[in-house]
This record gives sequence, C-alpha cells and structure tokens, in this order.
Amino acid sequence: MLIKHAEGMYTLESKKTRNIVEENVNGKQTEEVYKQYCDDYKKVIKEFNGKKWAKKAILHDFGMGSNVSDELVNNHVKWALENGMQCVAMVVGSAVVKMKMNRLLKQSDSGVETVAFADEAEADEWLKEKGF
Repeated sequence: MLIKHAEGMYTLESKKTRNIVEENVNGKQTEEVYKQYCDDYKKVIKEFNGKKWAKKAILHDFGMGSNVSDELVNNHVKWALENGMQCVAMVVGSAVVKMKMNRLLKQSDSGVETVAFADEAEADEWLKEKGF
C-alpha cells in the first residue's frame, strides 16, 4: 500500500514481504499534516495483520523546525510501539547529520531502537539484521 500526502509532505509505503513501513518526509511539518500522517500510518500497518514491523524513515528533505508538538510525536511513537513497531532506521542526508542524529538518539528516551544512516543500503542491512 502506498499513501501520498495530497501536498507532497510525506509518503508512506508498506513493504509487506519484510514488514517495513518506508516513509519519506519532506519539508516543515505542521500539526495538521502530522495528524493526517498519524491517521495514514494506521491504514498502512493494517497490511501487517498484527505482526511486528519496522520503520525506514528517509529524511533527506525533512524540514528542521517543524511545528509539531512533542506531545503529538510522543503519542504517535507510543501508538506505534503498542501496535508492533520494533525499530527505526533513519536515512539522513549526510555523514555529519548521521553523527548528530545518532548522538541525539542515544540521549533520547523514546523506548524504540533507532539508528541513523547516511546510506539507504546500510539501513536495509541493519533492518535485515533485526529480522526485517
């Protein structure tokens, strides 16, 4: 299943053979867009029939400074964990961003194993090691 935001702010695609949601987030997100994103996630993971799944987030064009509350993000992460999400591979634009993200992620308390990669192939290898 592939869901594209009407204004191109994100795409969500289920990779059913591997139980992975591949997302591509673009630009600065608003609360309204993020709420739609959360609703669309619920549709996408139905394809996994309650099985455990992983997320591959491609964030090359992600807009820092998005106006989404921490509460909304935390609620989505909590929902994802309660609904089978096991780990997150983030693909970022450069090795420098990768280092910064991994440093921030080590300090995070999201409750989900998340690793940043500068290369999509590395992210896929890591997800395979995790069983996805």
